[in-house]
Amino acid sequence: MKQYIFSTIFMVISFSISAQPKQLKTDVEQAIQNGQKWMKNNKASLGIESYIVYNLLERRFQQPKVANKKQLLSDNEEEAKALKPFYRLMDNNASLTKEELAKVEGRIDKLVTKAIWCDQYPLPDNYLADLEVLYLRGKHRLTHAYLATLFIQENNNSIIETAEYKELEQKITKSMQEFLTSNDVTSDVWIEAIALMLYAGQHQKISDAYIQRVLEAQDASTGGWKNYPNSAETNHHTTALALWALLEYNNKPIKNIRWIQH
Repeated sequence: MKQYIFSTIFMVISFSISAQPKQLKTDVEQAIQNGQKWMKNNKASLGIESYIVYNLLERRFQQPKVANKKQLLSDNEEEAKALKPFYRLMDNNASLTKEELAKVEGRIDKLVTKAIWCDQYPLPDNYLADLEVLYLRGKHRLTHAYLATLFIQENNNSIIETAEYKELEQKITKSMQEFLTSNDVTSDVWIEAIALMLYAGQHQKISDAYIQRVLEAQDASTGGWKNYPNSAETNHHTTALALWALLEYNNKPIKNIRWIQH
């Protein structure tokens, strides 16, 4: 009798555990559909920076197209000019001169764009030291330092074989995990961290609880996501990041498309 009771309890517990991920995946799929509708309904105000993220989803997961790339660049000349160093992320045939790369401004953009083009232009000797300074400042600086390591790997730069790089990459990855654990606000940068780690294949480090938080942050009335829970409006950038995180969690890529292809 006792053996039967214990067996029954075990079966109930096992069913609950197995049912939770299945329900979560169903909820994720619905959230993705709602997010797609938001992107479609708000495509008229889509900017290039957000489109660079969404363009990856179009190619990697065959998401519905929300913009004509050429038209978008033409309609936003100033933003297009400023973001030219990032064009490679949506066009593998894009080019950039050494002089144009040198003109990139801002600590974050300088380090990220150097990683994007490091197969064509050598990384400076102080690059890893600068990248360490960046990640130690946390939040969006941390996520962009992590992103830079992904670009370096996608370019198969020889620096990835050095002990210095391997040690730094481990520190940055550990800090990403700590950031997800310690941050109790489901913000744009928190969602970005999840998307990047899933894109990097770190699925085992992203718990179902994190995905549940992304779902709960979705605006029920519009289907989009906000920069912060108390922000007034949903926006393209956070919505694209949330869709990216959910797609990486729920699906295998249709094609093994990376941001930088060789």
